[in-house]
Amino acid sequence: SDSCKDVSSKLDNSSWSGKPASLALAFKWANDDSDLNNFIMMRSKHRVTQREGKYYEDRPEKVVQPEEQHMHVHKEDDSFCETVKTEEKTQENEDSIIVNIQPSESQCQAYCLLEEAAIPVLKDLTHLGVLASVTWSFDSVKFDHTRFFLKQQEKVICDNFKQGKVDEKEIMLFRHAALVHLLVTVRDLLLTCGLDTALGYLSKAKDIYKNILESCLNTICRQLKIVQYSSQKKHETDPKITALQCETLNWMKSYGEKHSVKILIITRMDSEREKDALIHPISKIEGLKAVDLNSEKKGSPLSCKEIISNRYSCVIVHNQQIGADFPWTHFSLVMEYDYSENSGWKNLCKNLNVTYMTFKTTLPEMMQMGNHGGSFLLEVQIPYVFLTTEGLLNMPDFLQLLESKYSITFVERSSSYSLRLFGSIDRYVVLTIDACTAVLLQSMEELNCEDPCDTVISRLMALSLQYMCCWIIFYSRERLSLEYSLKGNTLLNLVLIYATLIELTQKSEDFEVKVVLTPGIEETALVIRQIADNILIASNLSPHEWLDKSWLSVLPSETEKCLLTFPCINPLVAQFMLKKGSSLNRLFLASFCQLQELLPEVPKKVLKHFSDMISTHSINTAAPSEKTVKGASHPENQDNF
Repeated sequence: SDSCKDVSSKLDNSSWSGKPASLALAFKWANDDSDLNNFIMMRSKHRVTQREGKYYEDRPEKVVQPEEQHMHVHKEDDSFCETVKTEEKTQENEDSIIVNIQPSESQCQAYCLLEEAAIPVLKDLTHLGVLASVTWSFDSVKFDHTRFFLKQQEKVICDNFKQGKVDEKEIMLFRHAALVHLLVTVRDLLLTCGLDTALGYLSKAKDIYKNILESCLNTICRQLKIVQYSSQKKHETDPKITALQCETLNWMKSYGEKHSVKILIITRMDSEREKDALIHPISKIEGLKAVDLNSEKKGSPLSCKEIISNRYSCVIVHNQQIGADFPWTHFSLVMEYDYSENSGWKNLCKNLNVTYMTFKTTLPEMMQMGNHGGSFLLEVQIPYVFLTTEGLLNMPDFLQLLESKYSITFVERSSSYSLRLFGSIDRYVVLTIDACTAVLLQSMEELNCEDPCDTVISRLMALSLQYMCCWIIFYSRERLSLEYSLKGNTLLNLVLIYATLIELTQKSEDFEVKVVLTPGIEETALVIRQIADNILIASNLSPHEWLDKSWLSVLPSETEKCLLTFPCINPLVAQFMLKKGSSLNRLFLASFCQLQELLPEVPKKVLKHFSDMISTHSINTAAPSEKTVKGASHPENQDNF
């Protein structure tokens, strides 16, 4: 192996005259008095000499399709490459390779959500003729353009403020500039580093810009967190890590059989999760053993001796650990994990005749955003879990549609005793979306029955004790093809129900009813999904906490059945209470204020009714015996309980 002195000598005598002044894609929060300057600088300030510039002008990039290799050696290691689409390689010369990678599904979804948020603002900027030389298209607008526009508008606002002027148009342009710059920065981080890194930046930026962009950034941030949660639940693989593993294996086959292999992987993000994800697949390759040197010396430059004396065949190093005496020629292959357009390491490796490889995530030329007339969020398979009454089992086609198209999972619970007083359980379905919201599905056929208004209103009155909001969806089992295809009795009963609901909701401040008519089951399923999306986006809980229902019990316990005998407790609230309260005894002994503190997700009126009923019936301070609890689960024994 080369000594430190020899390596330093090679560096000094090389023809490399440029030197990286800063590292591309590094986080740098501007140290300025104004919060408006606190955004990430994603720049590479590498100076290219005239000789290097001419070299690139004379040598246009050549796209090479890699040939498929079918080799018998390392047969087990080939298995992970078989399911991965072969990507294009851009080969600038023999020793410089760019591997183009298709983004993951979650990256595509996040990109479309960012684009959806940016399009209205970009249209305004185009219409107003702002920076006419810039094409305000989300896929082509550059970071430099948006940063220049933001700085320009910041100066205008500051100058107006000094002169005591208030120009609403300039303030609006400043908001547009800030939003577009943030979205473009998040876009670049998403494609270069991944969704986790992009979300980390957006979360910080959201706090800094909360006074001018709060609601908009909150929505975007929650949408990306939903995409993140969905990808985690599906155990989505990272295409870049898979590509790195495949390229490393191919390198071992073509080069490692004749030479001693030493591979360097340069990372730019100090993420333990990312490094663990890198080390595990690389270590599976026969003949390679990887180590993360940054874990041993956090942020400190590594000495030449530390690198050369290391016995591992694959070394992962953070770019800030690379010093002036770094032994580049000690490695046969240098892999820069996060692509940078003007990478200083690429030019350095070229001058030292060290093979360089990097991985670039490239979006498909055509990305379909769907056509739902709503948010692109509908394209994301969100793993919802709702509770439902047994009536949904009598609608197998509708149940299959919700499960297959929208990835909604249902946990069955029996209808409450009060609901069963008002008609057969086969004639309605109650879906519990969250602790506050229910969806009541009613067939339009029931509107032709005797006294449908009284029946529907009675069911809503029973639900008003358990929920804050109820969506009642009148659906048609047979698709309605005409806009005015409802019969006279149906229309008359709808008018009566609607008139009664207006009077009911005006008298109640803590119960809201919304009525929807749908012409078929597909539209009904779409409405349910849209209701859930709106509630999830507006919730104060984090998307992960809201969506995670792993604690739900599939079968009701005896203690849950006991709680469900209270007419104000819905199935989800019952499980919330058992999850947080741990025992019936604790719940029964708690005061109303203690219940509010213990169960902030549960509506106050529900806890108030529960507390009042406990006080009124003077239940013993000790928890009910097992016999009493079992007896209480039957409606006919409610008086005993």
